[in-house]
Amino acid sequence: MVPIETDDVTVKPAEPIDPFEVLTAFKRRGMKKNCHKDVDASKDSARFNRAWAALIDSGYIRREGNQHTFELTEKGHTALNQGGLLERGDAQ
Repeated sequence: MVPIETDDVTVKPAEPIDPFEVLTAFKRRGMKKNCHKDVDASKDSARFNRAWAALIDSGYIRREGNQHTFELTEKGHTALNQGGLLERGDAQ
């Protein structure tokens, strides 16, 4: 992504949020609604929601019960213990 520059302003496109940072924040905070604070995003931001959806789609986090309760999977715990996502291409 290329920044847009004028004489007065430079606009830089937002960087994607690293899904592993979201996973780490979820482990630390325990709830989706709180972990966005650790990755410097609002809970409704598209960047945060893309990273969150990628973690669910890749099997690091799963919905438990109702739609607003989540938990780490075994794969999520393993990734945290190893310090990174397990497979290339996971959660991107």
